[in-house]
Amino acid sequence: MPMPNKMDLTLPLLKLVSERQIGIQEATSQLSSVFKLSTSEREEVLASGKGRFYDRVGWARVYLRQAGLVDLPKRGQLRITKLGRELLAENPARIDMKTLERYPAFLSFMERSAKSGRYVSRNIGVVTVPTSESDSAIAEATLHTEIQYRLLKLGSDLGLSVWVARNDRSRSFGKEKFAEMPRLLSEVPLQFDMVTNRIIELIDVLWIKGRSIVAAFEIESTTSIYSGLLRMSDLAAMQPNIKIKLFLVAPEARRAKVMQEINRPTFSSFSPAVNEICRYISFERLSAAIAAAEDYIPHLKPGFIDGVAESCGSSDDD
Repeated sequence: MPMPNKMDLTLPLLKLVSERQIGIQEATSQLSSVFKLSTSEREEVLASGKGRFYDRVGWARVYLRQAGLVDLPKRGQLRITKLGRELLAENPARIDMKTLERYPAFLSFMERSAKSGRYVSRNIGVVTVPTSESDSAIAEATLHTEIQYRLLKLGSDLGLSVWVARNDRSRSFGKEKFAEMPRLLSEVPLQFDMVTNRIIELIDVLWIKGRSIVAAFEIESTTSIYSGLLRMSDLAAMQPNIKIKLFLVAPEARRAKVMQEINRPTFSSFSPAVNEICRYISFERLSAAIAAAEDYIPHLKPGFIDGVAESCGSSDDD
């Protein structure tokens, strides 16, 4: 059973708080027992060093508080509010985004977040809970690094050689150093001219079989999605007949923004258009697909990723 995400934790946390005022550390400990986490799961940490499960409980707390379902009578303590008790009286099976969006305070919070970029995603719970204005950049970098690691590991587990952007080779996720990843190449196979190869070397993750690039992934966890799109458009401009599968990976909460930007005239004026050669994968769907296929990933083919991706065209014909 995969570790619960923050949306899995919102209802159990609210029920726990309904019994008595409780601190976040104690809540994390009790919820780890409720979900029967193994010792290794309890000890799992993010690249920032923060416990992964603690981070997810922290995000559940943020969402409940912003909806007005809990408050903080004093630092580190949670207390249920009248709204929280009224919600529990409805006996909900789950507290999801649709539930939270019933509350004007939560809608205001999401609107502020979208404008400021302080929070990475509506739906994913793998980032560090912000504690200051500067934490947003750390959270985005942490999320980017985790997805980069997951794609590198998935490619390696599929039996492919992998490449991480040259300027990211010194990164690590938890205790896993990118430079020590199995099947990581020290050089990209020379298929194109020097300028094209320099562009390719800066793409976040490549899957490679023999001397052929099987797939290229640009990860966009920040409020701006232009860097990946610009690299993809540069590649399309330099190599109009390129046969590499290109993927833009971003949070589900950014899906509409991705589709809007990739269909702009700037990116659709090439032949072929960037939206025709690039497909979109959400962080959430990628994580779910990896978890579902965990036991038999070595037996899958690289085309497995196609089933996780979706068209970037203005009208999805797939």
